[in-house]
Amino acid sequence: MTKSVTNETLAASVEAALALPWHMLRFAPILERRYHEDTARSRVRHLTVTLTIGALLVMMFIVSDHMLIPDLFRQAVILRGFVTPILAALGVSWIRRTSSAGLRETIIVAMSVWVEFGVAYMTVETHSPYQSDYLAGAFLIMVYTNIVAQARFGYAVAATICSLAAVFGALGLISGVPAPVRLSLAGINITTSVLTLVANFQLERQARRFYLMTMREQLRNDDLASSNSELRSLSEEDPLTGIYNRRALDQRIDDLFKRSKLNQTPIGVIMVDVDHFKAYNDMFGHQAGDECLQAIAAILIDETRGRSDLLARYGGEEFILVVPRAALDETIAIAERIRIAIEDRAIPAPRLRDTHKSRVVTASFGVATCDHVQKGPLQGGHAVTCPCTPADLIQRADRSLYAAKEAGRNRVHCA
Repeated sequence: MTKSVTNETLAASVEAALALPWHMLRFAPILERRYHEDTARSRVRHLTVTLTIGALLVMMFIVSDHMLIPDLFRQAVILRGFVTPILAALGVSWIRRTSSAGLRETIIVAMSVWVEFGVAYMTVETHSPYQSDYLAGAFLIMVYTNIVAQARFGYAVAATICSLAAVFGALGLISGVPAPVRLSLAGINITTSVLTLVANFQLERQARRFYLMTMREQLRNDDLASSNSELRSLSEEDPLTGIYNRRALDQRIDDLFKRSKLNQTPIGVIMVDVDHFKAYNDMFGHQAGDECLQAIAAILIDETRGRSDLLARYGGEEFILVVPRAALDETIAIAERIRIAIEDRAIPAPRLRDTHKSRVVTASFGVATCDHVQKGPLQGGHAVTCPCTPADLIQRADRSLYAAKEAGRNRVHCA
């Protein structure tokens, strides 16, 4: 199935197939290919089992051959005991290796026709008085092909026509069989062919409709999951910067903190505040201010270490970065790298009233970490667990940020 086929196209094909008249089995080409692909594994398993069982049953009929056509028992042993098992083994091998649904159906039909013509041949060649009794079992092959193996309807029709041709050919060639017996044998095979084809059609129709209903439910579930995922993304995403919002931060930081505490690994928090952002907005306007925040967010995304870090817009011009498995020195180094990257971006900033120097946008950083295990003496042979919480860590980082701004901005301060 090609990836270019969308769920919408597939759903439309499913609904169209469900609306088809009762006598139509085949779907639109897109859905027909998908049907054969999705059912290939179960179909291969079914044909493998039924072909193996069929071959064993054919071999068992050697016993009846010995009683009904003793003059051809040697030929029966060769056909049933040697040739048929070899052909069945080759058929199973091809069925399991091919990706063609048509070839699989052709193999099962070819095996059935081979056995049917074998029975017809033995009936014509034998001089046994039980010729008609021997041919009477030919209808079982139709039952096997159409009901047990459940050949696809078109192939079942072809196999049934070939079987009837073999039976009627044998009836025309054998002599000494009373007309009522011939008529009875013909009637049995015709009736069997009609009944088994009707059953075959109903079985395939039911299987196809079950597939359509299952596919429709799956597509609806996929659409629902996609919609839920989109809604969840929208509810957790800051619309301006595209990173997580405060709500997503509150939902995720607890999990990161619990994991860090369970693994006894440190965790760091970096609070970021754009310096003199109000003056920037007043000078350049809110649209330029939004573009500035987007640029800062892009820098933060580029400088974070990967998917394990949690980056969010905390509010206004403030951002927060949660860094798992980072001790104090590493967290400070990350904050300093981001600070330099923002300054190197050289986003023009308005001059301050007390200076005439041209300025660029900078940011201040507050850092706090927690390693979950306090250094010092043990109590009862165990280390004392640090009682720090995510709220405590954010509060400490926020105090550090305030200290950085008080110290002159464009710097990193740690608690």
